Formats: sequence, C-alpha cells, structure tokens
Amino acid sequence: MKRICRIALLGFVFSWIFVQPISAQSSSQPDWDVADLMHYIEDVRQTWRIPGLSVAVVAGDTTMFAAGFGSLRNDTYQPTQAQTLYHIGSVTKSFTAAIVASMVDEGLLKWEDRLIDLLPEFVWPDPWVRERMLVQDLCLHSTGLRGQAGTYLPNLGYDRDAICQMIGRMDLSYTYHQNFEYNNVTFLVISQLIEKLTGLSWEENLQKRILDPLGMKRTTTGAAGYLSQQHRASLQHEFLFDAKDTIRTRILEGDDRALNWLTVVGPAGGICSDVEEMTQWLRLHLNGGEVDGVRVLSQESVQALHRGRTVVSQDGTYIRLYGLCWYVEQNNGYRVIFHTGTTWGHTAICAFVPEMGLGLMVLCNSEVSEGARYSIMRRIIDAYRGAPEKDWNREYYDAWVNRQFAAHRRAEKAPEKEPYERYSNDCLVGEYVKDDLFGGAWIYEDQGRLWIAIGKKSWYRPLDFEAEFGYYFWSDGHRFPVHFELGDDGKAKNLNVEFNYRDEGFGGWTRK
Repeated sequence: MKRICRIALLGFVFSWIFVQPISAQSSSQPDWDVADLMHYIEDVRQTWRIPGLSVAVVAGDTTMFAAGFGSLRNDTYQPTQAQTLYHIGSVTKSFTAAIVASMVDEGLLKWEDRLIDLLPEFVWPDPWVRERMLVQDLCLHSTGLRGQAGTYLPNLGYDRDAICQMIGRMDLSYTYHQNFEYNNVTFLVISQLIEKLTGLSWEENLQKRILDPLGMKRTTTGAAGYLSQQHRASLQHEFLFDAKDTIRTRILEGDDRALNWLTVVGPAGGICSDVEEMTQWLRLHLNGGEVDGVRVLSQESVQALHRGRTVVSQDGTYIRLYGLCWYVEQNNGYRVIFHTGTTWGHTAICAFVPEMGLGLMVLCNSEVSEGARYSIMRRIIDAYRGAPEKDWNREYYDAWVNRQFAAHRRAEKAPEKEPYERYSNDCLVGEYVKDDLFGGAWIYEDQGRLWIAIGKKSWYRPLDFEAEFGYYFWSDGHRFPVHFELGDDGKAKNLNVEFNYRDEGFGGWTRK
C-alpha cells in the first residue's frame, strides 16, 4: 500500500523531503544507503542554489524512492513532492520519437522512409537534401540546420505550421549528416507527419499511444496543462554574479514565463510531468516497451530508439552518441542512456542504465547548469553499482565556476565595441511590410516611448535601446535585437529582427 512520510533533514533549514516508497527493495539489488544519497542530493541543491527539485530512482519494476527537495518557490517554503509538476523540456523529444516508433509498429511508416513520400508539403532549404531526407533524420540533429535555428520563432506568436514553412528559408550551416547541431524545429515537422498519417494531433497521439497506456494521468502539455495543476513548481531563472557562491534565482512571472513557446514547441519540449509519473516512462524503457503487462512498444522499436547513431563527443574515457532522441554514452564503467531538458525556468534529466536495470529522473525549478543534474545522475549510478564514492557535485560545480570566470576574463580583455547609434523616434515610426508568412511590422510612439508590433498576431511590445545592445524588445521571455537601415531621407527604410541573436537568413521588413 502506498504511503507518504515527511522527513525533515537535520541541519537543513527550511528543507523537507517527501519520500514515497512504492515497493520493497528486492534481494537481487545491491545494498545502498538511500538516506546518504538523499543528503547528497540536498547538498547538490544547496550548492547550486536550486530552490526546489524532485528525484525518482527505479530498479526494474521497483521504485526505490521518489522524493522532493526544497521549495516550490524561492520566496516561500511550500515543499516540493514526488508529485510536483515541472516542465520536462527536451526529454519530451523521447516521447515524440516513441509516438513515431508506435506508428512504425502499427505499419504506418518506417524510420528509413523518405520524408517527401509521406509528407509532400515538406519544405527544406536544399532541394537535393529534401529529396533524400529520411524520417529518422528529423530526430538526429544532423540535417544541416544550425544549432537552435528557429527555436525562438514561437516567442513571436508564430504557430507550428508557419514555422515549418519558415524552415525552407533558413540558412544551412553545414553539410547534411556531417555534424551534430541541436535543433528543435525539426520536431514540428514530425508533428505534421504524425498528424498527416494518423488524423490526430501530436497531443492526441501522445495521450492515446503513451500517457493512457502508462497510466500517466497528471502528465500534460503546454501552457494550459502547466497552469491547470495547482501543485506546480515555479519557473525560476538563475544568474551568476562576479564572485563565487553568488548564484541567485528570480521567479519568472507573466510574459517572462515563455508559455506560448511551451505550447508551440510542444513536440520538442512541451510536456509537463512529475518524477513519480516519469517512473512509468523509465519502466517502459527498462522493460523493453512493456509496463504492467501492457505492451506499448515492440522490443525491436525500443532497441531502435536506444541505438546510438550520430557522434556527439568523445575522448579517452568515453564516447557519446545520439540516437532517436536519446544520448547514448559508453564510459569506462557503464553505458548510460539519457536526455536533458531545459525551458524557461525548469531543467531536467532522464536516464537509465539498461545493464543494471536502473533508471532515474531529476526535475529542477531553476535554469541550473547541466552539471548539477549530471552530478546527481552519476552519484546515483555509482551508489547503485557499488563504485567508490566520488564528489561529482564539487567537480562539476568547480568546473562550471571556472568557466564563468574565464568568460568574465575574456569579456574584460575584449576590445570595447563601438556603441550603437540611437536615432530620433521620427526616423523609425511607420509601417513595414514583408509577406503573408511573416506578417507586417509597425513602429509607433506613445508618450515618448517606442513600441513595436510584429508578426501575424501583431503582439505589441516596448522597443528599448541600450548603447551596448542597440534596439531590442522582449517577447514571451526572449530578447529580440532589431536593426534599422536609414535611407537618404534620414528615415528607416527597413528593419531586421535577429530571431536567434544572429541572422536566420529570413531578410528584413521594408518600410511601406
């Protein structure tokens, strides 16, 4: 019978742990000190100034523990739980790949099918690649698109279909299949494919093919799903100031939460869940696609998902590949399959070691470095396999701090940039046109302040100026630099928006 007990960790002020044992540890599993492990996780939380996090560990069909550490917000002391809702970020990609795998099992498609044969409306910047791109390529981050290209288009209100059309206008930064550069927008193309072949949306397929069979009743998607649940972790952004041990977090409110992005980018990063329900996801992968007697995926499909295909990085101690939405790392001690996730205010890692039958899920309500999540993952694996105790937390934290200081030193030594020129408001005010896909843009003045409305939804935002950055505006949690070109009459003849702090290749808006 399930029970919940609240344990106060001695010596940790305002820190509570909610532990939920599901079943007894089997005799085949090694002895380990769960209390010691939870103290270590709390130390990670405090080191990295994470307001709250939740962790679950499973071994085969046994949940060894599921616990909450810290608080839902950094300004209250309402404790997190195993049932606290977080964004799981890019761990969502593994669910999208599983939907496609389910469709493969059903005979609707094959991973090796040409995309153009199944989705003739598919667009791509390179016609040669368009003719050859396979379904599986959309999951492997080796298509030629620059890393994170198009990621911030949802922050301006563009929907999935519009962004899929915009892909055809993006600049490619490397040759097809030659690099690994992480991207989100290809998963919006996958959602089009899923909808085309099933007649149901990505969200409906997720519910029908994955969540319902696994009994994941609290797991949801997008802004509406996140806001609908009361026990949700706040979204908190982290900062590093100029001295050690000065990490601080601020709560993201209103437009800063990027909730429109969460909804639009759904197939790449829009799922919200808790560590208790994510144990079902871990069990699915540890048990070859079957949970509690319910076959969700075939063993062949699970094996295909877990097979590394693209080299990400390697050195003398490990090699890390990317499979169908899973990183596959082989190091000197074990093979671990995992994926991280980051959204505005939340971070995650989902991992399992197939040979040990061990899985884990970590969810944090802070944009903390992946080092914090890795330190928990590696300590759990070491503890379970009986390896010598190592302070991964201190190793990752010190390395991260050193990188921050190195970046500060480089910035201090860099030559000063010429300040941006500020124009009179009269030079900029007016209507600018582009095309039906991107919509128009308007600059107007209200009580001495400039505003910009851009895109098909014409969201109005203040247009600010700083000498260091030039003109920019914030929308759905992201800053968009804006550049103007003046004509011979001294008025702006066009404007260009940096969607990703660089030129996406879309071109600008021309003054009407």
